Amino acid sequence: MTGEICVVTGAGQGIGYAVAHRMAAAGHRLVLVGRTAGALEKVAAELPVPTLAVCADIADPHAADLIFGTVERTWGPAGVVVSAAGGSPNPALGARGCRRVIEFGRRAVR
Repeated sequence: MTGEICVVTGAGQGIGYAVAHRMAAAGHRLVLVGRTAGALEKVAAELPVPTLAVCADIADPHAADLIFGTVERTWGPAGVVVSAAGGSPNPALGARGCRRVIEFGRRAVR
């Protein structure tokens, strides 16, 4: 899996942050996705590989189009998607928000 274009959601902190660092160590180009631009920029500055930061909330129904459209226009299609956003169930999302997150995952493998 060397040199793949990898999308990592939740890349600004926690598991997504750790995954981004491990994938960078393996030489992959990374698309860092999260809700906080400053956090994504900080992570990007730490990594020794090409990165693309996309500020998006995967619970937004338009997030998949934004993320994958940006990736495809910039580098081409992503080969790997790691969905690490939202480490625990969030009751504030409600059923509709949960469905949006599931839809994001489904669209990521289209």
